Amino acid sequence: MKHYKILAMASMENEKKAEELLDNDSFKYMGTVLLDSKGVGKVMNTSVDALVIVTDVLTSEDTKLLERIYMSKKNLVMILLTGTRDIEILTEAMSCGIGKVLTTDMEQSQIQEEIISEIAKNRSRGTDAGEQKYDSKILSVFGTKGGAGKTTVSVNMAVALQKKGKKVLLIDLDLQFGDVGVFMDIPVYDTISDLVAENDYSLATVNSYLYTHSSGVRVLLAPQSPEFAELVKPTHVNAIIDAVKDSYDYIIFDLGPTLDDCVLQALELSDTVYFIITPEISTLKNAKNCMNVLNTLELSKKVKFILNKDGDSYVKKKDVESTLDEDIELVISSDPKTTIASINRGVPIVIASPKSKVGKEIIRFVNRDEI
Repeated sequence: MKHYKILAMASMENEKKAEELLDNDSFKYMGTVLLDSKGVGKVMNTSVDALVIVTDVLTSEDTKLLERIYMSKKNLVMILLTGTRDIEILTEAMSCGIGKVLTTDMEQSQIQEEIISEIAKNRSRGTDAGEQKYDSKILSVFGTKGGAGKTTVSVNMAVALQKKGKKVLLIDLDLQFGDVGVFMDIPVYDTISDLVAENDYSLATVNSYLYTHSSGVRVLLAPQSPEFAELVKPTHVNAIIDAVKDSYDYIIFDLGPTLDDCVLQALELSDTVYFIITPEISTLKNAKNCMNVLNTLELSKKVKFILNKDGDSYVKKKDVESTLDEDIELVISSDPKTTIASINRGVPIVIASPKSKVGKEIIRFVNRDEI
C-alpha cells in the first residue's frame, strides 16, 4: 500500500481522537496541529498529501483559516472528520475548500480507505493523459563536516538509482558552497536562487530550471555565488517539493554541513536522512552533538548512518557504532584514488568505476529493495 503523508488539524479537545483514528500503517501520519493561525503556518511549511480536519464545529474564524490553506495549497486534499451530522457544518466545509466529509462513527478501516481513495482521485484529476504520477521518497544526505563525502554519496546514489530504472531529482541545498555541478560536470546553468527570483513554483516552471544529466538524473543546482544563498528560504524549499513530489521516484537533497533553516526544512520533509560520518574522533563528537539536537526536534528517528572512508584510521565500524549507540547502515571503503579521479573528471564513480570497491558498495546498497 502506498504510504501517503497525512497531517491532522484538530480543535484542542479532538487532538487525541485525531491520533487514534489516523496514526496507523495505512499511511504516514505526520502528527497533529491545532486549528489556529499557528497551525496554519505549520501546514503551509509541510509537504503532505492530505490534511484531515478533526472537529465537531467550524466557526467563521475556522473557515477563514482553512480557506487560506485551500487558496495557498491547491493540490492538497482537505477532509473533514466530524461527529456532527447537520447541514450547517457541511455548508461551512464546502465554503472553505474541504472536498470530503467523514464521520467519526465510521469504522476506522473505512475512514482510512476513504482518505486513501480521495488522495488517489485527486492525483488522478491532476494527471494529464499518459503522464505517470509517482509516490516519491525524499532522502537527505547530511553531515556536520565538510569533506566527509556528502556530495560523493548523494551524486552516486542518485545516478545508481537512475540506472536502476528509477526517476530521480537531485537538489543541491548546500546553498553557499554546493559542488554537485562540479561532481557531475554540469556547465553553468540556472540555479535554485534563479528559480526563487522568478517566484513561480508551478511544475512547468520548476522543471525549466532542472538540468538533465547524461545519466538521466534531473538536477537543481545550488546558487553560483554564496551571497545568493540568503535568497532561498524554507518556504521556497517546501514550494519546490510540493511542485515536484508526484514526478519522481526519489528526490535527494545534498545538504550543507550546518543546521540552518533550509537544512532543517529539508530534514523535516525527508523520509530518510543519511548522516555521513568518517572514522575520526572530531567527526564522531560533532555527530553525537548533532543527534542530540535532532532528537530534540523529533527528527532523529529518520537518521541512518553511513560510514565513509572506512580504513583511513584505527577507528573501526564497531567503535563508531559504540560511540554513537547506533547501527551503521552502509560502510564505504576509503579509495582516494578512485574518488579524486571521479571528482576531477566530473564523472560519478558508479559510471566511471562501477567495478571499484566504492562503486560496488554504493550500487549494492542502492539495489536493495528499500533505501
